Amino acid sequence: MYPTRQAAVRSWRLVLRHARLFRAFRRVRIQVRAIRPISDLHALQADLVADRMGIDPAEARALIDAVVYARLPDALRGVRTHPGVQRALTELRERGAKLGVLSDMPPDAKLRDMGLRGFACAVTSEATDYLKPNPEPFRYVAELLDVRPEQVLYVGNHYRYDILGAGAVGMLTAHHARRAEQSSRADLTFLRYDSLMPAIRAAGIRLPSGRVS
Repeated sequence: MYPTRQAAVRSWRLVLRHARLFRAFRRVRIQVRAIRPISDLHALQADLVADRMGIDPAEARALIDAVVYARLPDALRGVRTHPGVQRALTELRERGAKLGVLSDMPPDAKLRDMGLRGFACAVTSEATDYLKPNPEPFRYVAELLDVRPEQVLYVGNHYRYDILGAGAVGMLTAHHARRAEQSSRADLTFLRYDSLMPAIRAAGIRLPSGRVS
């Protein structure tokens, strides 16, 4: 819901100051998406980060908690949504749609800072011990919304993690991108959030009657 470039600009000082940690953390987050089963995601990622950095797992977990989970949200404060996000959410809410947020990182601070409210649920995939595109996070959101996966229209900007992950559990998908992927499996692709509602209608998706976003 916000430009990733804007987030990178705001966080670059913190990332540069802790370059080894963020480099290891990013690689580990890619690695854990392919690991199954996982009983404790935070413990696993601390072990893997520790191995990459050559430090103790307890030290790695303390660093991740202090820098990635505590300081990074502060560095991102002031990030603004894409134009049209608030209007699209308002229209969906007025239509009676249930709104939910799923993020691979805890979303509460970012939503609060962007002034986005009124969600039936706002959760991190970490709550399931699996990251997208694993099925557990998407099914968890559907459960919290009290709907079937096929009643959900999932909006995301990452084709592999968001669109393919949500589609694999039966959700409808809307890909926020400049252009559609070749042979895209998304039900619709849109460039600007002020064109999301027209794109939903053009795709023949009825909200909220029979579908929930």
